[in-house]
Amino acid sequence: MGKSTIARRVIDIMAPNSIVFALDGTGEYRSRFGMQLWTDSVGVNQPGAWVHEPAGVQAQKAAEFIEGAMAQASSEYMTGTRVSRTILLEEAHSFLPEWNFTAARNEGDFVARSCRYILQARKFGLSFVLISQRTAVISKSALSQCESYIVLRTIDETSLQYVEGVLGQGFRDTVASLERFQAVCVGPAFNTSTPVLVNLDHYPMTPVN
Repeated sequence: MGKSTIARRVIDIMAPNSIVFALDGTGEYRSRFGMQLWTDSVGVNQPGAWVHEPAGVQAQKAAEFIEGAMAQASSEYMTGTRVSRTILLEEAHSFLPEWNFTAARNEGDFVARSCRYILQARKFGLSFVLISQRTAVISKSALSQCESYIVLRTIDETSLQYVEGVLGQGFRDTVASLERFQAVCVGPAFNTSTPVLVNLDHYPMTPVN
């Protein structure tokens, strides 16, 4: 089972209690899963789950979207009308690349802006979900804020080192040998401080005509 399929499950779980925005540069969430396309006219207050497919420098577009969501969330916080929102970043390394993986001019500045908001987001009711195949290419400032993890099979050495730091040495070999439809989960989202091995259900695709 792929990471995008798991992410779609997470969206379904969170959407009843949070407005969810998936930033996706692959087009997969709309074409495979039939998610509603987000536009400026939708804004950040419409209930449901939306997919935003930004064009241009991905780090810049992420920073601009996160900034807009934070401005609204901050305003609500001040008036005591806080609304729960979730921003999911598919291929998070495209939106929040580590400094040595930036490509476009000033991309690092945009990542730094996003990370400053991520550091402050929790008290404003704004949550983030980061999806990626490799932890090495995602900003460590963003990764440091992660509390819950769904770990699929990986054999990448850098990712395994990160997994070992999160799950403990005993689960390093477990992650490297996971089968399809298996994952290791840990964190408050799963109500467990001990990593658990789970079997996952397949998510049906919803093609868009």
